[in-house]
Amino acid sequence: MHSSRRRFLQQAAAAGLVMVSMGARATGAADSARNDSGYTRYANLVGRSLTAVDDNGRRNTLKLIEVAHPESRARAGAAHAPVKGFSLILRGDPGQPIAEGIYRFEGAGPSFEAFMSPILGDGKTYQIVFGSA
Repeated sequence: MHSSRRRFLQQAAAAGLVMVSMGARATGAADSARNDSGYTRYANLVGRSLTAVDDNGRRNTLKLIEVAHPESRARAGAAHAPVKGFSLILRGDPGQPIAEGIYRFEGAGPSFEAFMSPILGDGKTYQIVFGSA
């Protein structure tokens, strides 16, 4: 398993244990995260640039090209229905491919950390998935 993915999973597990030890419901925490950094927040940023910063401080600029969710086609016209999970689709410079891993993202309000993976095999398209709980 890639070390960044392993670290991400370890951090997520630790955060879950902290939430349980504090008496918080895991679904409540997930709902809160979805509300704070949810689909609508990012849907309003399509077309804008985000900066991905790695652990060494290297910066890569990516353009947010789509905010997708599994039910997007079925949900057309149902804007008030809750979104259970979604993903950000980003495009970067094909001459500077970015490795799969955890990055700090800036340019979308408060910075956030997320696991980003290359997709499509074109060396320029990436995805961040926000899961459903």
